[in-house]
Amino acid sequence: MRLMISIILPVLLIVLAGFAFYASTAAVERAGLEEGLSVTNSKLERAEARLKDLDEHLGRVTADLQASRQREVDALAEMLAPSKENGSPRPPTLDCRRPELTCSLHHVELEMRVVPILYGEPPVGNEALAPRVYGEARQREFPFAMVQVGGGCMVSPPTRALVRSCPECEEAERTWVGAHKQQHQD
Repeated sequence: MRLMISIILPVLLIVLAGFAFYASTAAVERAGLEEGLSVTNSKLERAEARLKDLDEHLGRVTADLQASRQREVDALAEMLAPSKENGSPRPPTLDCRRPELTCSLHHVELEMRVVPILYGEPPVGNEALAPRVYGEARQREFPFAMVQVGGGCMVSPPTRALVRSCPECEEAERTWVGAHKQQHQD
């Protein structure tokens, strides 16, 4: 019996040690997998939150685009409708819209408007101040200011133009013209 115990006991201890090693290895592997799963879940939650943010942003952009298109349709309908005062047809309007929808300088949406077409020599003001200086300032400081359209020397039927204009560029142009008118008057 002693012999059996002396043989079985070491074998049993080896088997138990093997099970203990396997159990500790399994526990370490499980902890690693749980940690990896936790990191993966965290990344998944961040990705889902980002996807939700992008979806909301897409919804806002789509709504803004639809509203912008509706404003264009409304402006065109108003432009083509008979005059409210006497019901007579409106004079022909030239479409001078640029393809851009936002001002590259001020990053605001361009507004649709109908502006006068001026024929003949440039009026006293804007371009008449100093054509080259005004042109350079226009490109640099108010590229989307459209308060009038030059029609050239030959008068033709359109007296109005449909344009897209930046309100901030218009304000910058008014400020620039005001400052330069004072310089030319001094």
